[in-house]
Amino acid sequence: MKRVDARKEIVLIVDDNPSSLKGLIDFLSNQGMEIWIALNGEDALRRVSYAKPDIILLDILMPGIDGFETCRYLKEKRETQDIPIIFLTAVTDIEDKLKGFNLGAVDYIIKPYEKEEVLIRIQKQLAFFQQKKELSFLISRLTESNALKDEFFSVFAHDMRESLNVLLGFSKPLYQSMSGFNKDKVELFASYVYHSAKNTFKLVENLIEWSKIQSGNLKFNPITIDLNAIIPENIGIFQKDIKRKQLTVTHSILPNTLVYSDVKMIYTIFYHILSNAIKYTPDAGKITISATPKGQFVTVAISDSGIGIIETNKHKLFNISQKYSKKGTSGEEGTGMGLIICKALVEKNSGQIWFESIPGQGTTFYFTLVRGTHAKKT
Repeated sequence: MKRVDARKEIVLIVDDNPSSLKGLIDFLSNQGMEIWIALNGEDALRRVSYAKPDIILLDILMPGIDGFETCRYLKEKRETQDIPIIFLTAVTDIEDKLKGFNLGAVDYIIKPYEKEEVLIRIQKQLAFFQQKKELSFLISRLTESNALKDEFFSVFAHDMRESLNVLLGFSKPLYQSMSGFNKDKVELFASYVYHSAKNTFKLVENLIEWSKIQSGNLKFNPITIDLNAIIPENIGIFQKDIKRKQLTVTHSILPNTLVYSDVKMIYTIFYHILSNAIKYTPDAGKITISATPKGQFVTVAISDSGIGIIETNKHKLFNISQKYSKKGTSGEEGTGMGLIICKALVEKNSGQIWFESIPGQGTTFYFTLVRGTHAKKT
């Protein structure tokens, strides 16, 4: 059986007469196991803390603390309670066997024994213990995932309710008494209805995208992409807002800056980060985009000369439980989910995302993508 971390399995043998076990010790060593010896219970309790054994073979009849008491101590301590213990003893009474199992032992082998049988029982318990650890890890991840989903849907429901309240609040008087409104008031109410409907649509889009990511149903189809070729199109999506705010948006990405990523995900990442840069940059501000190949990755940087992020809000940006949303410099609304989705998509592409920000001076978002080698049409 191979360990996940590729190191030898460590077996701690606790016996006051280790010379009688020489054949077993040599046999297990030849099987690739690392053997530690303790001469009694007290010695075992000392050695276990730094030997960190994967399994313990424990005799019962020993001077000082006997095997039963040693087992009891090990099972009472949090750091050692999960180590499998096999009693290896000449004690044959059924009451002693039951006592050993009741104390937490996983097996009971009576001397004399066959070395091959001991090996098989050790391997069986090591395999079972490894499976138990993996299962525990999966349960922990599943619990975290479910908690995250509950948090997301709670936030989503709250935002959706607010957005729909605005939509209903302004559409109702338009429906009931529009004849009594002048043109300016109708246009104002219609504007509120439109922007609320637009925000509601964004919330639904984010919900669909997030649910696909979390359920594993978001298809991942990486190809080699030239970032230089797709940047103009990504900037072009926002031409209306760029022109309205008289922003200067430039990029310095050289041709053949290749990454191996999913095209749709990359467009979504650029969309959310550029959207935020435009939203939080005041009129006549600047936004720059660059990409730096280094080693196996390309680091993309999107910088703005916007309002920046104060220190107390920085930890909220990628945190679903503390979703951060702030109106833009021209009152633009946001769902607060864009960067959370970006983080999931960047990590799906084997990258990392982070940012630097100075309040009043601007923000730079960085994310890494795996470097590509052969360009293909996107």
